[in-house]
Amino acid sequence: MLRLARRVAFRPLASARVVYRAPSLTVGAAAAAAAAAATASFMARCEVSPAAGAPVPRSSDEEESWDRTIAAALPAVVAIKVNRVRAFDTASAGTVQATGFVVDAEQGIILTNRHVAGPGPVVAEAIFQNNEEVSLSLAYYDPVHDFAFFRFDPSALRHMKPTELRLAPEQAEVTSEILIIGNNAGEKCSIHRTTLARLDRNAPHYSRSSYNDFNTFYFHSASGTSGGSSGSPVLNKRGSAIALNAGGKSGTSAGFFLPLDRVARALELLRSGAAVPRGTLEMVVTHQTYDEALRLGLPHEAESALRAAGAARGVLAVTEVLPEGPAAAAGVQPGDVLLLAALDRAVGGAVAVSLVRGGEAREVEVPVADLHALTPSCYVEVGGAVVNELSYQQARNHGLPARGVYVAHPGYIFRQARLSKGSIILAVNGQPTPTLAAFVATLAGAAHGTPLTVRYSDLGARAHTQLVSVRYDTKWFAPQSGRRPPVGDWQTGTLGQATGWLNAAEPDATAGEEGGGGTAPAGREGSIARASAALRDALVTVDFFRPFSIDGETGMRYRGTGVVLDAAAGLVAVDRNTVTSTLGDASLTLGGRVTVAARVEYVHPLHNFALLRYDPACVPADVRVSAAKLAPRPLPPGAEVVIVGLKSGLNEDIDASRRVDFVCRRTRVANSGWIKLPLPNPPRFQVYNAETLGLEVAPPVDGGVLASDDGTVAALWVSCAYQPAPNQLASPISLAAARQLGLDDATLAAHAPAASVLLVTHVHGAEAASQASASVQLGVVRDGAPFAVTAPMLPSDGLGTTRVLGWAGLLLQETEELLLQETPDAVRAQRSVPAQGGVYASYRFYGSPSSRYDLSPTSHIIEVDSVPTPTLAALLECTRGKADGEVVRVKTVDLEGRLRMTTLKLDLKYWPTFTLSRSAAGEWSRTMEGPAEAEQDGLG
Repeated sequence: MLRLARRVAFRPLASARVVYRAPSLTVGAAAAAAAAAATASFMARCEVSPAAGAPVPRSSDEEESWDRTIAAALPAVVAIKVNRVRAFDTASAGTVQATGFVVDAEQGIILTNRHVAGPGPVVAEAIFQNNEEVSLSLAYYDPVHDFAFFRFDPSALRHMKPTELRLAPEQAEVTSEILIIGNNAGEKCSIHRTTLARLDRNAPHYSRSSYNDFNTFYFHSASGTSGGSSGSPVLNKRGSAIALNAGGKSGTSAGFFLPLDRVARALELLRSGAAVPRGTLEMVVTHQTYDEALRLGLPHEAESALRAAGAARGVLAVTEVLPEGPAAAAGVQPGDVLLLAALDRAVGGAVAVSLVRGGEAREVEVPVADLHALTPSCYVEVGGAVVNELSYQQARNHGLPARGVYVAHPGYIFRQARLSKGSIILAVNGQPTPTLAAFVATLAGAAHGTPLTVRYSDLGARAHTQLVSVRYDTKWFAPQSGRRPPVGDWQTGTLGQATGWLNAAEPDATAGEEGGGGTAPAGREGSIARASAALRDALVTVDFFRPFSIDGETGMRYRGTGVVLDAAAGLVAVDRNTVTSTLGDASLTLGGRVTVAARVEYVHPLHNFALLRYDPACVPADVRVSAAKLAPRPLPPGAEVVIVGLKSGLNEDIDASRRVDFVCRRTRVANSGWIKLPLPNPPRFQVYNAETLGLEVAPPVDGGVLASDDGTVAALWVSCAYQPAPNQLASPISLAAARQLGLDDATLAAHAPAASVLLVTHVHGAEAASQASASVQLGVVRDGAPFAVTAPMLPSDGLGTTRVLGWAGLLLQETEELLLQETPDAVRAQRSVPAQGGVYASYRFYGSPSSRYDLSPTSHIIEVDSVPTPTLAALLECTRGKADGEVVRVKTVDLEGRLRMTTLKLDLKYWPTFTLSRSAAGEWSRTMEGPAEAEQDGLG
């Protein structure tokens, strides 16, 4: 299957343009013929060849060599690098490489594609042929057609004088030789020569959920261009730009070019400082051949008149009409054959549209809507999510009215409830949200943790609405907004925020649905019933949501089963595959009836458990909670146990409204042994130095316990994350293999009847038999020789990471050896820490400076501008005085010890520096570093 593709290179990402220029006509026999002739005069420009036998005029300019054409054009062609700092409308955050060319050297105007510039806030630079770089600001992008203009300061070029390319849309001719100069496949100055094949192709359709051009013709050629060539000039031998390279068909050499007639009009208005009016009837027209037009009802007389006027290939027909738009209100329907209209100069007025339906000519009066008014220019960022008003683009893609609140990026707040990009928010707390302003109004006065009931639908299934509950967040992400004014760059501000932790209980959606009930018979089933009764009120469902990816973990939502250790103190144990760190929001569902907030008190650095605490006062009196009775004991193979657990959904597939079942089943221990898991990449928590049990039959549960018949817990049944990798810390080997490696008979006899020993493959602090000891003595065999090693015990407070610095779009963590409790445990255990210290990059945000300049996560930053950065405080101190847009030099060391120097341009407007820190009371807070910005309400 062939796919259409835009010619941009991602790094990991018109009016109703059928240029209707004639006046309106009245309907009648003569009028219909006149309308046909007038439409034919336009269509004649889109034909693929001159009249048969007519000579093709050529000037002396066309005989000039391609070498001179290329030499003259090269100084005007630039490579463009765009950082999309926020998801907005059809565009996602990320970095794009493409092409542009200067069309006005005096005013500093560069032409490129709309899908390159994007509809949202961007930071962009242009690189000229002499490798000089200039900053770009967006001057204009068309709401529908695939072109946009950037501005730059010509005086910023110190070593060359920019030249410009002339736009000559009237010179496009079929069979003429053309030249495309661009940033093809990210390679600067790629040159393609080909022949222009068609001038009347319908606009390509790229995707149902992304940007698409329509209501215009495209040119076609076998150009062979690929990613990065978007925005390249299509030149003829005269050196004039006759089209704009826009896209192609994947797997083929087919290339599609945008005609420049509407581009030239917009450029002239831009040069004069005037606004670019754009009108729309909110309908889509495409070119149809005469055989199809006749089936739609075009009279033979109209066909004859059109052919006689030179339009030998077809007419325009209405294929889509947006609901509630002007064309729909006027009664225009898909299948109408369009003869005449006039648009852009009639914005706010009305035009007469001549059309044919079922063989009958008719004329309708249609109001002309402002296309810019249907294009979103504001966004709101709440809880890490970005929402904007539904655009004309997405409304047309899905046949919707052009209104509503669109989720451009679900972020932390909406991903918790499984809302995805492309959802339409219909109401919040029962209040309809037809506009962005209405959505903002529903958040007025909401404090952190306030539950919000959100009704939404997906663009692809709008008839199916869903209702979910989310918690409003101001602790992890500051509410923000952005607005693009009519003139100038994007403005940013905040909505205002409140703090506080809501710790009250709320009824759970699964109340009363807990399964596994009933009365069991006596005997074997009776013992299961006793274990079930003893543990039913001691198991809880644990949900953990993490707003930031630290410690090598990239997931956001986790679900598992916790065991109540102390009901009076509200203490619960759970595995570390569910609760990965202290940074996050945890909640417990008790008895399937009530959900309470919890706080992470402890995460074990080596073993697979963490401790949570909830407030028992928040539990209603009618909800029973009891502590499990623990009696750890050896469980040899063949021992009978009862596995008791909870079953719902796991991790990214969990659904908060899903039924949670209580599972209780008798089984036997099949085996026991040391856990053997390969090292993950990137480094993250991994279970090791632990003994595990295997069961003969293990029912699928989120987690639970192994208990005796009376419900006494002998072991935890937990989930362990792992990833295949070539290396590991330690592994058990047979005694026969140990003999070959040098283990002597005396040592072997001293440890009988052990069937295996532990082969250490990575030096790490072993757990002491007594935790009070400052060191532990290990007996080892190396190279056949036994000897003793005294290893110091490293302290650990069980808090894990307690400080995170957000800088340049990176999440940074401490790695200095003197701050062991701050060091990502997995990095110390599985890889190496630079001897000179350094801060560890855990995560990189799309669209950030670190993404733009490829500053990789899992590396250690050891210097900034030649200043050592062994700690977060040191890095913060040496960057605190840096200005927005300032370039810094960053020296890093990767996990293999390789040094790298990177330059990075700061973007403090969209990526300010902040600190996340955990207080002694266990509360996390966010602090903005640098000059404090005044809080702002609304969209200003």
